[in-house]
Amino acid sequence: TMDKTLYDLSYKMPIFKGKAVNHKSARHNIIKEIQTTPKYSIKSEDIQLTDCDWHLGESYPKTYWPYAFDAISPCISQSAVEMEFSRWEIGDHWYQWYEQGDYHNWHTHGNSMFVGVYYALLPSGSPSITFNWQGELINFAVEEGDVIIFPAYLRHKASVNESSETKVILSFNLNYR
Repeated sequence: TMDKTLYDLSYKMPIFKGKAVNHKSARHNIIKEIQTTPKYSIKSEDIQLTDCDWHLGESYPKTYWPYAFDAISPCISQSAVEMEFSRWEIGDHWYQWYEQGDYHNWHTHGNSMFVGVYYALLPSGSPSITFNWQGELINFAVEEGDVIIFPAYLRHKASVNESSETKVILSFNLNYR
């Protein structure tokens, strides 16, 4: 089920939150598939990730994606209904593997209307997502198995993972028609 959440501050903005279908099975298969691929860490001032396949492009086999797609599709379909769109399509999609000390600073997503994040592995106490809209910081509460969908222009970040446990998210750019 998808909850439609509108923050009633000085603005209104659609941020959708739902639960992935068959999350435990999907999580197991996603993690297993990611662990069979070579590790590609990213380390810069704005982002530090133990492993990520964002930069590898669509020609690189993302064997975990069919499991993720099946788990998140119902949430995406429901968000489309809520916004009165008849179709949707996912563009770029990737995983981010966070170990202790990893983070992703403020950013937005270009070339898409919305962004989705599936929290495939989120140990208790792990940082989720913070939005910055017109200078107001919104710490959005999520738990493992959640799928959130929000406007691509909305600045967001993942704070430093201070936990000694691994956090894994799948991000995707989303367009509606």
